Amino acid sequence: MKKIIYVLLLLTFFSIVTFGDVLDELDNPSAYGISMGGALYTVFAGPQSIAYNPAGIATEGGFFFSHVEHYLGVIRNDFLAGSLNVGNFYFGSSMQTTRSVDVSDLNYSQYIFSGAIAYRIKNISIGTDMNGFFGTDVVNGFSMDLGGIFQTGNYTFAAVLKNALASITWQSTPPTVENYPTEMILGVGYSSSSFDVNTFVNFTSKEFGAGVQFPLTKFFSIVCGYKGSIGTQISNALNAGLVVKNYLGFDLFVSYTFLDSANFGQLLSPFTVSMNYNFGG
Repeated sequence: MKKIIYVLLLLTFFSIVTFGDVLDELDNPSAYGISMGGALYTVFAGPQSIAYNPAGIATEGGFFFSHVEHYLGVIRNDFLAGSLNVGNFYFGSSMQTTRSVDVSDLNYSQYIFSGAIAYRIKNISIGTDMNGFFGTDVVNGFSMDLGGIFQTGNYTFAAVLKNALASITWQSTPPTVENYPTEMILGVGYSSSSFDVNTFVNFTSKEFGAGVQFPLTKFFSIVCGYKGSIGTQISNALNAGLVVKNYLGFDLFVSYTFLDSANFGQLLSPFTVSMNYNFGG
């Protein structure tokens, strides 16, 4: 009974939040991104970059999968992405599903389908992706992301216009069409042999984040990060994670999130696990 109440409250929340809020919840589906405080905009992270900065897919191709559970496991989110390159061009696509489970009398789901392309010359990459939204409470929706990454020495700079032209048609009688503002995101990163630091600021949603990665061996790293917001507590979170990097071509990311009481839903499922396979081995 408690699960049903939680889900009904959650769906009511989904029905009244703005499209930007829905996108913000799903823009951080990677355990690596979560443990870095969401600061993955300056990283060439392969397929998972479709959810952050499309310019970041401009690295060796591969497959990526992530699974997240919320609200006592009643709501589950899966993110599957892949990418490959042809010369200096990189192509990627992804599918993200959010659905209710274990509640027989409730059928709820949302889907995001994305296609991305990036072009990279040495230390400069630009990219874009287009996203389509569908679900039980969404007739259809559309958004577009534009991003760039520039490396110079040990520093990396990123700029992203996220959710450009964002529009969603909600299920209602008659259907309700809403448009939402483009989010402007800037990021800065620093890389050395002993640690990597990445940061971002979202000037539209007033969110910010920072993460640090410390390599312990050739294959293992620990990560910690913080994501916060100005004027609200809903996004504040302290994160920690472990990275098993490029072992037989596989990357494993595990994150644990320490959240405040405003995030009670995720507090009940603080673990996130992601896996990546690199075509380059």
